[in-house]
Amino acid sequence: MPAPRGKKQDKKTKVEEAKLVVFGTGGVGKSALIVQLIQSQFVEQYDPTLEDSYRKDTNLDGKDIIMDILDTAGQEEFHSLRDQYIRQGEGYLIIYSINNRSSFEEVETFLDQILSAKEITEDLIAEAAQECAVVLVGNKCDLVDQRKVTREEGEQLAKKYGGISFYESSAKTRVNVEEAFHDCARQVFQKVKNKNGKKKCRMMWFEPQIQHQSYHIFKTITTTTTTTTPLTQQVNSSPLVLLLMLTLIVYLSIIIVITYAWCKYLNT
Repeated sequence: MPAPRGKKQDKKTKVEEAKLVVFGTGGVGKSALIVQLIQSQFVEQYDPTLEDSYRKDTNLDGKDIIMDILDTAGQEEFHSLRDQYIRQGEGYLIIYSINNRSSFEEVETFLDQILSAKEITEDLIAEAAQECAVVLVGNKCDLVDQRKVTREEGEQLAKKYGGISFYESSAKTRVNVEEAFHDCARQVFQKVKNKNGKKKCRMMWFEPQIQHQSYHIFKTITTTTTTTTPLTQQVNSSPLVLLLMLTLIVYLSIIIVITYAWCKYLNT
């Protein structure tokens, strides 16, 4: 049935996606956390992951979104693939196990590699939380009697990197599973997608320079022609010079108009 005249038909809105990448050394429970998030069940047996991808439809702050989650290989032999994983992702969850000290000590390696790929230098490390969508997760918090990493150590490490989000979670009891993934997805929309969508046109900065340069080019040509002979004689003797000057002025004017219109369009 056609929509009543004067009313627009509602177009089906495209569901936005957040591309999340899960990092961590082998055995920290990356896959178990994802399966708990997707299927609400705990996988007890450990099967080393090479690379798996998952999709989860969810509602985030009243908005339907899709979390596209990449579960990465934690083994050292797959270290060379990390840069590729980072380029594929928009948000990152770094997982360690609270009962595995070495997994916690590897966290900074993952964080530094992400910051390096995002061209954030070491002196700006404290601004990581403002530039990247990153969540630090200490998994297996249900294993209290086996704890090797204190909560305070996790909090201090998160603070070192500008106050990135930090959770202690349990894939077994589902503690902070949804919270950690939703936090990362929320950061993607706030820091990554909004930032990309609101980029100011850098060409606007060049517009005054284009006008300034065109004036000087015109002035230089005029000065060059008038220093040899009077302008009327120059025009009579060489109409090609006048044609070139007019062509140059028209060309630069077109560039300025197109640049201005394009930048106005990008900034709307």
